[in-house]
Amino acid sequence: MGKYDFNKIIDRSNTSCWKWDLRNNKNELPMWIADMDLPTAPCVVEALKRRVNHPIYGYTYPSIEWYQAWINFYKERHNFNIEKDWLIFSTGVIPTISSTIRKLTTPNEGIVVLTPIYNTFFNSIINNGRRPIESKLIYKDGTYSIDWKDLEDKLSDSQTMMLIFCNPHNPIGKIWSKEEIVRIGELCKKYNVLVISDEIHCELTAPNKSYTPFASVNSINKEISITAVAPSKAFNMAGLNSSAIIVPNPYLKAKVERQLNTDECAEPNVFACDVAIAALNEGRDYLDELRIHIQNNRELVEKFIKEKIPEIEVTKQDSTYLLWLNISKISNDSDDFTSFIRKETGLWLASGSIYRGDGKSFVRMNVACPTSLVEDGLNRLLKGVTLYKKAIIVPNPYLKAKVERQLNTDECAEPNVFACDVAIAALNEGRDYLDELRIHIQNNRELVEKFIKEKIPEIEVTKQDSTYLLWLNISKISNDSDDFTSFIRKETGLWLASGSIYRGDGKSFVRMNVACPTSLVEDGLNRLLKGVTLYKNK
Repeated sequence: MGKYDFNKIIDRSNTSCWKWDLRNNKNELPMWIADMDLPTAPCVVEALKRRVNHPIYGYTYPSIEWYQAWINFYKERHNFNIEKDWLIFSTGVIPTISSTIRKLTTPNEGIVVLTPIYNTFFNSIINNGRRPIESKLIYKDGTYSIDWKDLEDKLSDSQTMMLIFCNPHNPIGKIWSKEEIVRIGELCKKYNVLVISDEIHCELTAPNKSYTPFASVNSINKEISITAVAPSKAFNMAGLNSSAIIVPNPYLKAKVERQLNTDECAEPNVFACDVAIAALNEGRDYLDELRIHIQNNRELVEKFIKEKIPEIEVTKQDSTYLLWLNISKISNDSDDFTSFIRKETGLWLASGSIYRGDGKSFVRMNVACPTSLVEDGLNRLLKGVTLYKKAIIVPNPYLKAKVERQLNTDECAEPNVFACDVAIAALNEGRDYLDELRIHIQNNRELVEKFIKEKIPEIEVTKQDSTYLLWLNISKISNDSDDFTSFIRKETGLWLASGSIYRGDGKSFVRMNVACPTSLVEDGLNRLLKGVTLYKNK
């Protein structure tokens, strides 16, 4: 046994997780979604504890340590020298892809994908009014290859503007070679096609295997690519909303960064950067052991299926924890097959049809879990296949509400790993806190009103009965709040919000936040008095 215990069963029920809490019943064994049932690295947990213990969770930004962690990791792990100016923080790989599609393509333009491929790419394309163009991979002898003629035909279409590349490729588990990546880059350059390379699974290669970053192979690939990466799959922390984008081309970087800000995907939550820094700087031995554990589970599945369910073929793959199982000798309707298996045995696999291409003849199985769960899953699969050959059931589809669909389209429907728990705690247990907080804010508000009435009567405090944001009328001093706040900040250090940004009559107002200790309010008022005196005499 190594340093990390990957065979301990951790009960995830009642944590609002998709994988376990959306089961139809407690007997079900979910092995469908790309979410590990393995603990994250201890260094990540410690980073969270350190940050949680600081009791203020305000706005944050990526520190220099965040940039350096990515730079060092890629240099040491993948021999790729990325630069600080290439990096952008993003809340997730899919938000990155959707946002980039919106910025760098226009409605009804074509986006090529090599299918079968991760199904959410189609959501990002279709929901943004673009056309997915499939270039189907060729399956032969248990592995996939690119149909180069078909790919070039698709790329050469004048309406094709982008290729979404997946490396390593989900769901087939293939690491694309340097030669393949170079050739893709040359074709895309030839036909003026941009590349988004989703490399979120890059750390989950088999032991002694490594992947080649798309942008690392030559200057062409650097020029035409946007690479999305994240520690979320390898360190099992998708709920922390932490990812990065590598964009060597400064023109593309400016475009991508602008759209991310427009789409509200560019600001890290209070934990996102700390956990990434910890994982990248301290989690490498964890990754090495994790890859061995996944490889052992993969080999267990291959051996079991070969001996007991020979009708199924395990695709040859050297990355990800998602096994791609060819069921074509049993069924060419993976929706029907997975529905039947789930109903009869409780084993919940992903139907390959959602990945398009030849996916209707495949199912996807997640083996990133304790080995005992893999064994349980295999025994259920054996039972289900035996039963399936005797009966067929067709499931009924259902419609989702329009609002829920649009929230998913806009990438706003998934809570991070803390979002629900903190809301529940605050709403259920925080009422006395709120009562005291409101009294404190009211006292600060009254202090401001009294001080200004007595010492700065040229300013009028707007009558208000809510928020901790006071709206101060400065029209007797200035009708240019930008100039006023800039002067006050420069001369006294007091940083107020200029009312102009709120439009309307905002140029005659400034906004002051009094949700702080009273001593800071007193300090701010004295600075304001000093600043007003100076401003009138300037």
